[in-house]
Amino acid sequence: MPRTALLERFGTVAADRTYSSPISSPGARFFTMIGALVEGRICIAGAGLPVASNALATAVCWGEQRRQFCTGLAKHTPLMDYLAHQRRLLLALCAW
Repeated sequence: MPRTALLERFGTVAADRTYSSPISSPGARFFTMIGALVEGRICIAGAGLPVASNALATAVCWGEQRRQFCTGLAKHTPLMDYLAHQRRLLLALCAW
């Protein structure tokens, strides 16, 4: 990768391969760089919550609509009538 592709927000690499930064302390420089990453990770996690909520609502609706044929219970039994399906979805729904 060429040196011109570097972002150089908290430091730079000269042509002779020496590193310099306006932040003198290595510890402060490290935590400054990590701080930018943490903010992005929190945003990604926050964006995933509505997606997970929508997926859970879709799974519950699908379990009510989807019918299972030729079972021991009866013909055309909804998936939500099965205890295994209820345990997987309703526990997550109660926790939400």
